[in-house]
This record gives sequence, structure tokens and C-alpha cells, in this order.
Amino acid sequence: MKYYTTIMFLLMIFSLTCMEYTVCSESGDFVPSWVTNDLNYQLASEGNKYQREVGEWSGAGPWGGNVRSLTVDGSAEERMAVGCGFSMLSTAGGVWYSEDSGAHWQASSLQGKPVYAVCNSPSEPGVMWAGARNGLYKSNDYGEMWTLMGFNTTFVIAAGVHQSNGEVVVAGLASNSGIRVTQNGGETWETVGLNSGYMKGFASTPADTSLMVIAVSGLASSVYSSSNLGSSWEGMGLAGDAYDVEISDSDADLIFVAHDNGVYRTTNGGADWQLVLNAGTVRSLVVRGSEIYATINGVGVYESADNGEEWTLNSNGIVETNWATGTGSQEGVYFGFWGGIYHSPGLDSVYNLYQEGLNAASVHAVAYYADRGELWAVTEGSGIYLSNDLGTTWEHRSSGLTSWTVYNMAPNDHDFYQVERMMAATYDGVFASDDHGNSWYQI
Repeated sequence: MKYYTTIMFLLMIFSLTCMEYTVCSESGDFVPSWVTNDLNYQLASEGNKYQREVGEWSGAGPWGGNVRSLTVDGSAEERMAVGCGFSMLSTAGGVWYSEDSGAHWQASSLQGKPVYAVCNSPSEPGVMWAGARNGLYKSNDYGEMWTLMGFNTTFVIAAGVHQSNGEVVVAGLASNSGIRVTQNGGETWETVGLNSGYMKGFASTPADTSLMVIAVSGLASSVYSSSNLGSSWEGMGLAGDAYDVEISDSDADLIFVAHDNGVYRTTNGGADWQLVLNAGTVRSLVVRGSEIYATINGVGVYESADNGEEWTLNSNGIVETNWATGTGSQEGVYFGFWGGIYHSPGLDSVYNLYQEGLNAASVHAVAYYADRGELWAVTEGSGIYLSNDLGTTWEHRSSGLTSWTVYNMAPNDHDFYQVERMMAATYDGVFASDDHGNSWYQI
């Protein structure tokens, strides 16, 4: 009894009781209070760089990751890339790529640093760009191998490529430093009048290949546009802070903005704006034809089938909702959050995890039950995982948990504690399982 009392006390002190956010002055990103208060998150010194060496440790799961950005190659939609990065950790993150529409992921050559932006070049098949804590990188093979192209001492938090000219790239810089533009593929970079604020999103459209639009926070307007290869930018009249922007593929005047107030829509290129979803801060948008998807922290995904006229909240399968990014393809929609990737085939469908091989989870604790041959891992934002082959493959075992931020579990072995019940300390309190992790219930 004394053992259980002690364990219960230790587990319960991990459980937090509030969901508040602060804004990171470096990236302009929402950071939950449970992150800023966590002693695990201390800025690593620049001299302590992560390097993977032969014969040393290598990542093998479990899956998850703090997913910051997703991109799909328009010429081969089965090819995808994702950027991961953990706030307040300068040596954790990287780019992963998929060759089967996100069903499985593999680590790219760009590892060991936060990556907040990945994007593809619409006019150049296989070309992708990634903005990382120390530089802007380019890939010519759908995200497998990466080459540093500039900003090697600068944190690039956003990026976008011109619709028809792959030499034109827009880079959003951290620390309220605005944007820079290259018109020669990264050989030189120019200031273009936006030298403050935070770039949060980028959009272009085949309906008007000269048009580029960015979403920003911290400036007079929340949306800016350029039609001269990024040489100059004009505000589009929508005040406040924006976090994403999407343009219709068939109508360049039809633009949607993820905003502090919800979702705004213009049907005349920004001359007028209408608040079509008044539901709080929207973190990311996906547009697929007339289908619109909008994510809200702590809520879920709002879906519209008619260009934003009517909306329905869809939370089917959704547990964690610290949203960061989204993208769409013929295979459906993908949303990155602080813990992994949700995928849905379309409107009114169940959202499922789509992150096998994305071994970027932040693991708080592990347990090994030798008598059962089970290796367990509990993660921050990704839930609980089980491996029956010593870590080669993993199964998600979080059914019943109301939070996938898990700090600890007990028992941590069966050598000394021969008990059947498992317990997990989560952000929402203590959960137990009496069927070896197949299902959990709150105690």
C-alpha cells in the first residue's frame, strides 16, 4: 500500500491544471504553458550540436514529433516532406520524407535542428526548401538530401516559392525580422520593405502565377501581396495577426486567411473581407477545391463544403489540438500538431495518425517488462507506444486517454513489481489500464 501511495503521489504531481499560451519572441509562435514551465526545455548552447555518428545512438521511434510544416510535391503527390522542431530546444528536429502519401516516413539528411518551414517549388518537380534554426536548405530529390543555401546563422521560420519561377524564394526570419527575397535561387537575398514582423504563411496560385501572398503577425496588415517577383509588397487591408493564407487554384481573387478572429474570406482580391468563421484563433488552413478546413487549438477542425459559407466542427479521432500546419492533396488533408500528423480522406471523416517512421517524438519515460517482452515509451503530445521487438516497430496504445502528453508510467519494470495494472501520468491526470495498455481510463 505504501508503494502505491508513493507512486500515485509522484504521478499526480505531474498533472497540470491549466491550458494557457505564451508567445515566443523568437518565432512568434504560440507556446503552451506546460512547455515553458518544463525544465526539459532549456535552450541548448550553440556549441553543443547534435551529431549522429556510426556506432552511436540512432533514432528508432516511437513515432510522433512536433510537426511544424508539411508540403506535398505537386508533380508527384505521393512524395511529401515534413519539418519538425521543438520550441526552446535548439538541437532537436529535422526533416522527414514520405514516398507513399504519408503512410510511412524516413529521416532525411537534415537532422538535429528545429525545422519550422518546408515548401515545394511548383514549377520544379522534386525541388523543396526548408527553413531551419541555422539556415535555409534546398533539396532536389523530394526532400531526401539537403544543401545549405544561406542564412547559416539565422533562424528561418517560414518560406515560399514563386508559382512559375523557382528562382524566386521568400524567407521569413525569426526575432521580428520580417522577410527577405531572392530572385536568383539563393545566391543573394534582398530586403524588400518588410523588415519586421513574423511571416506565418505563404500562398500562390496557378490562376495568377505572378501573385504571391503572405500571412504575417506583428504588422499593420495581416496579409501582404506582391506581383513583381517579391520586389515590393502591399498590405491587403486586413488588420490584426494572421497565421496562414490560401488562394483558390481557379480564382486568384478568392483568398482565405487564418486569423486571430477566425477565418476571413475575400472574393475580390482583398478589396473587401468577410469573417466567415467566427470561432477564435485559427492556426492553419487547407483548401481543396470548394472544401475548406480550419484548425483551432483546443477545439478541432472546422470543415466547409461550400467555400466557407457553412461550417461543421469535426473532432472525430482528434485528441491533441496544438495545431501548427496543414496541407492537402488528392489523398485528403494532413494536419501537423505538437505530437504528430493527423490524416483525413475528406469531409466528415475520422482523423487518424499518419506518422509511422516519423521518429521525432519527445520521450519522457520508458518501461521494459522482460516477462512479456514489452518495451513502452510515453511521449509529449504523441501518447503511449508499445514495441514487441525491442524498439524496431511501435504500436500506438493511447485508447481512452484524453491527453497524449504523458510524463511517466508505472511500473517501469516487472522485475521488482509483479502487478498487472499500469498507470500513466498525463496532462489531464492519472490514467490506468488493466488490459496491458489496450485501453485506458481515468482514475
